[in-house]
Amino acid sequence: MYVYKIKLPSQIPSTVWACKTTVTNYKWKSANKNNMIELSLSHASSRRAYVEGLGNFELNGTCFGCSVGEENKTSEADAGIAVDILTIALKFESIEGELCKLDSDTPLPDCSVLLVPLYDTDLPEQDLCELESLFYRYIHCYMEHSASADAMCASIIFELFSRLDSITRKNLKTRRGTHGTKLSSKDKYVNYYVSKAESIMKRRYAEKITLNQTANELGITPSYLSTVFRESTGKCFSDRLLQIRMEKAKELILEGKLSVKQISESIGFDDESHFRKRFKHYFGASIREYVCINKEQTLYHKKPTF
Repeated sequence: MYVYKIKLPSQIPSTVWACKTTVTNYKWKSANKNNMIELSLSHASSRRAYVEGLGNFELNGTCFGCSVGEENKTSEADAGIAVDILTIALKFESIEGELCKLDSDTPLPDCSVLLVPLYDTDLPEQDLCELESLFYRYIHCYMEHSASADAMCASIIFELFSRLDSITRKNLKTRRGTHGTKLSSKDKYVNYYVSKAESIMKRRYAEKITLNQTANELGITPSYLSTVFRESTGKCFSDRLLQIRMEKAKELILEGKLSVKQISESIGFDDESHFRKRFKHYFGASIREYVCINKEQTLYHKKPTF
């Protein structure tokens, strides 16, 4: 897996662009400067990327990508394929970023550097949801153009880098553990219970399901399920349930077929106003603002080159 080892300077970066866009006949070539970092979350059925010195990459489905400094890097999709993109480009006074390959036998660098993947198309659903939420929060705050919004942007961007580092380290350890290493009996049981709990949440998110009820269905104690769920996913049961509900709410809102009240009820909320508050806290934008962000073809300060 190719990752950047990044040392962020202490100063707050300036935003070159922050946008959500959809591009057909997509072609992109990096034109970033040495002091820039570009982060993106994109989705398309298929596309290709080329990085000088590393060759070609096939990027199918949803992909996180990062570009640090001046690089000979391109990507494109076949004609007629739409590519949905969330992208943030930042400029620092200076930046230290080294691209390296971490194999299964390579020790992970210490926490003095942040690990950010060059490309990652295998991010777990939970991690993708968290990253998407941070991207949207940043874009929304950036568009406000106020002192308070600028302060919030700074907070969000450092949270985003921290989460990227945490997710990358966790996933590297997980992928290493699944290559040539047998799971212990305990690990198998943990994976079974966490998988079953996730399945229950995804099937019955519209109901008033609780940790106690789910544990009872699985024949284990609530405290044990709570412990193994947090250790395995990095989230508590209620946070993961909220995440599933918010992702479903996002889909229904963008479809535009149901009222907000109907959507709130369909995902397990009795009170519409409470649902609105949780949605805004989760995505960093109200429902109306979120729809505007997604309905505009491109929202930007300075449009990136696609």
